[in-house]
Amino acid sequence: PESASDLAPFEAGVLVARALARRGSQQGLRAAAAIMFDMDIYARPLLRLHCDHCIAPIAGLAVTRQNWAVVFYPSTEAERSKTFQPDDTVEVGAMADSAY
Repeated sequence: PESASDLAPFEAGVLVARALARRGSQQGLRAAAAIMFDMDIYARPLLRLHCDHCIAPIAGLAVTRQNWAVVFYPSTEAERSKTFQPDDTVEVGAMADSAY
């Protein structure tokens, strides 16, 4: 978002993820993937993310969303964001269209 300050540049996340991936361990690869996912959806950290917060791509219904989406603070749960808003949804892969 334009109004939020960038906690870490995207390039920094790429460098850290690359260093972790080069270790070759399963744990390093998972950590690298988590960092890249985290940087892409602009969510730091991912501590509150659960599998059921992820929404698969949708085709049809007059709108096609080709990427996965993540819902933060689903309205079905009691926890709310610091702005008290439920169902904050972010599309995964939005950074793929950027200059990076």
